[in-house]
Amino acid sequence: MRIASVSVLSRLHGYSCVLILSFPLVLNVFFTRGLNERLRDKPLIVNSVNPGYCISSLRNNMGGVRAWAAWLLEKAVARTSEEGSRQLIWACLGGKDNVEELHGAYISGLHVTEPSNYVISEEGKRAQTNLWVNIQLPVILPHF
Repeated sequence: MRIASVSVLSRLHGYSCVLILSFPLVLNVFFTRGLNERLRDKPLIVNSVNPGYCISSLRNNMGGVRAWAAWLLEKAVARTSEEGSRQLIWACLGGKDNVEELHGAYISGLHVTEPSNYVISEEGKRAQTNLWVNIQLPVILPHF
C-alpha cells in the first residue's frame, strides 16, 4: 500500500508547498497536521487537498454496474480535471494573504476547511500522535 505521494509544487514567499495525497481522509488530516508540527520551524507549508470527483480517462476501462455508477456520478457531481487541479494550485498559491492559515490545513472548495471535533479533541490528538509513533515513512523529504 502506498502511504503518501509527496510533490513539492511551488515556492511562495520563501515557503515550499507540499501536498499529501492518497490517504483515507482522517489519516490524511492527522498525517498533515503531524508533519506540519514537526516542520513548523522550516519555511515549508504542509497541507492536504480535496480536488473532488473529477472526470478523467482513468475510468474508461470500467464495465457493468461500476461504469454505470461512475457515469451517474460524473453527471451529478463531477468536476472537470481542470477544475479539480485548481484546488491544488489554490493550496499552493491561494492563501498569500494568510500563509499561516495554510499550515496543516485540509483544503476543499478553494478554502481551508475547519477540522472535525474529533481531530481537535484529546482522543484525536492521541490518535495523531500514535500515527506518528507507529508509521514507517517511505517518503524522504528534501532537506530545507
